[in-house]
Amino acid sequence: MECGQGLFFFMGFMDGIGSGKVRKIVYESSAATETYLARQIPDKANALATPVGFIILLLVFDWRLGLLSLLPVAAALVREVAASCV
Repeated sequence: MECGQGLFFFMGFMDGIGSGKVRKIVYESSAATETYLARQIPDKANALATPVGFIILLLVFDWRLGLLSLLPVAAALVREVAASCV
């Protein structure tokens, strides 16, 4: 297929849809993208950075307390892996 034929096919396809439907699709897609970029990415970054930063601070101030605080995390991980294997 030549480049010009593809362009004519696309233009014919757009004529069949109608401008209102295209506008609705573009609006809904941009709203979904905005929601993801504006809200979900910062929330996920915060959810990851907070516990990691807390553990790093615990390890810096008192490495024994930092290691001790990692034990419940390791126990929960082992429990989840064991539960998924059953």
